[in-house]
Amino acid sequence: RTASLSASERRLLFAQQAPGLGAWEHAFATGLSVWPPRTRALLGAGADDPSSLVDLLARIHPEDRERAAQAMDDVLGGRAEAYRLECRAVRPDGAERWLLGVGKLLRDERGTPLRVVGLNMDITERRRREEQSHRIQETFYRIIKNAPFGVYLVDADFCLREISLGAQKVFSGVRDALGRDLAEVLRILWTEPFASEAIARFRHTLATGEPYVSPATVERRQDLDVVEAYDWRIERVVLPDGRHGVVCYFYDLSDRQRWEAALAESEERLRLAKEAGGLGIHDYDVATGRIEWDARVRELWGVDADATITYATFLAGLHPADRESTERAMQQA
Repeated sequence: RTASLSASERRLLFAQQAPGLGAWEHAFATGLSVWPPRTRALLGAGADDPSSLVDLLARIHPEDRERAAQAMDDVLGGRAEAYRLECRAVRPDGAERWLLGVGKLLRDERGTPLRVVGLNMDITERRRREEQSHRIQETFYRIIKNAPFGVYLVDADFCLREISLGAQKVFSGVRDALGRDLAEVLRILWTEPFASEAIARFRHTLATGEPYVSPATVERRQDLDVVEAYDWRIERVVLPDGRHGVVCYFYDLSDRQRWEAALAESEERLRLAKEAGGLGIHDYDVATGRIEWDARVRELWGVDADATITYATFLAGLHPADRESTERAMQQA
């Protein structure tokens, strides 16, 4: 066991030579703690500053101090053989440094605790990079979430990662949609075979990076039993975690298609009414003076199909007794 302790000491001395590393140890027999120069530099402590465990904890950020004290106390009390934690140290000038602390309890051949040795590593830059990456991720997902148009994101595990405000309506019938497997979600939303076709498209784009632009899609919803229409496209993107995902952009054409269908139905009704009542349709653009007559109006006025129609043509077709009143009514309109 003595040889083992010597080997531990040699590893500890070697580790102290690495940049950004500082060792410390606490001996049970004397109750003293030792901070080598590198540890003092990490903590911003002077050569003559006290180096007890109380002093060490006093240099830990107040928000991290209780957690650090508990980890060290478990090792000092023999309830744990080692500890590992990340915490902030506050230097005398107020500067904060993130430290990775590891410690181990060393015992003699009878199992009696001899001392605790520890290493502190400055991980401030790593934590800053992690925090910056976290902010980038938050910004990325916030942009998608708050988008007023239809966007949703699928992650590398083929799970629905984010849904924009403009896409919420589409997924409103899917309980706990975020985090669910996209294949499950699409089979809730759409009937077959479109659901399986769409799933295959997403998987292909995720695997190969090949984008897909869909022609206008008109399909029946599985959850609502209504027909909806969409323009949509998908492409592979690199997510903030470095893995690939698929983003889908879509535009809901359902309302437009319903309006177009209603307009077509209205035009058909007008056509039938014209045929039934012998009605004619004319269009007079007051700004340009351009006049359009359909075949029935031309027939009523006795005008050839190819003849140019003018306002004078219109007035000439009226009975002389009606021209003045008709023209006055046109001007008032």
